[in-house]
Amino acid sequence: MAKKLYIRDRYDSVLDKVYNAIELGLIELRLGNFNKLAKYSYRMIKARLMGYPSFVMIEPTNACNLHCPLCTAPPWLVERARKITSYEEGKLYIDNVKSMTPNVLFYLAGEPLLNKDLFKIVKYAENNGLKTMFSTNATLFNRERVQELLDSGLSRLIISFDGATKESYEKYRVNAKFDNVVSNIKMLCSEKKNQGKLKPVIELQFIVTKYNENEIPMIKQLAAEMGVDKLDIKALYLPEYIYGKDYVTSLAREFLPDKIKIKYKYDEHGHPELIERPTTCGVWKTPVIQTDGRVSMCCYDFQGKNTYGNVKENSFKSIWNSKRYSEDRKKMAVRGLPLCQECSMG
Repeated sequence: MAKKLYIRDRYDSVLDKVYNAIELGLIELRLGNFNKLAKYSYRMIKARLMGYPSFVMIEPTNACNLHCPLCTAPPWLVERARKITSYEEGKLYIDNVKSMTPNVLFYLAGEPLLNKDLFKIVKYAENNGLKTMFSTNATLFNRERVQELLDSGLSRLIISFDGATKESYEKYRVNAKFDNVVSNIKMLCSEKKNQGKLKPVIELQFIVTKYNENEIPMIKQLAAEMGVDKLDIKALYLPEYIYGKDYVTSLAREFLPDKIKIKYKYDEHGHPELIERPTTCGVWKTPVIQTDGRVSMCCYDFQGKNTYGNVKENSFKSIWNSKRYSEDRKKMAVRGLPLCQECSMG
């Protein structure tokens, strides 16, 4: 059943990150993976002392099978060529970062399960002492893919599931089928339990909208019935940096909750605006390696307009330590870059 319920913003707080690290560390202890835990701890300390990234995102694909209206990296608007990261490319990207970071996140502008090599890449990362995570809409699971996941050693899995009924879920997760996804999640959790697997930690993510705000008691019950480890109830943010004001306003009118406290108010022109815009950035040290190997500044630069090099041509370390990237990270930390002015995330 769901072991933890909390409402939080787009990114984990420091306490959440500490909790997750401890939780995964205890799992490795129970599994007897002492060498792996030692490597992970060393990299955590090294990243902190050397100013390296605690997390690196590697994009498995920039294609998706859904059309969610408030997607923070909508694949249908991606101007980059559609691409799936191959196993060899994934190994190259991991080899570039494994000495500098303890954690690799496999997602950006797409559905990771569209990549047939995803779990081979995950397993390679885990075998190199990294903690891994990805986020999925869970529409593409079948028994074969579930077994691949359980065999990969994936540390943490986030399942985006934004409705406790067919009506609310399918209003947001456009092109997904509620009953099919519920069955997929139950199958995954059941197989994990039957095989005695401790990993991955399976977290159900529920974004509160106008369509599901009355369903919070229902999603708690459904999460328990599906057998997930955690339920994460999250505030909704508007993708201001993607769309124009008029379209964002229409999204706000349709999706912002009426009864639950939100972080927006409407200005004198009827446009939504954040009640309090963050002054610092929580992901200024979380770079992204896109499908083609380019390194971008953060996950909200889904178009790859702020890139600093390509790991197919230069090492990730040299790119990270380059003068321009180093200077831009300092600006990003205090939201001093153009994209930061449009980003609503803290």
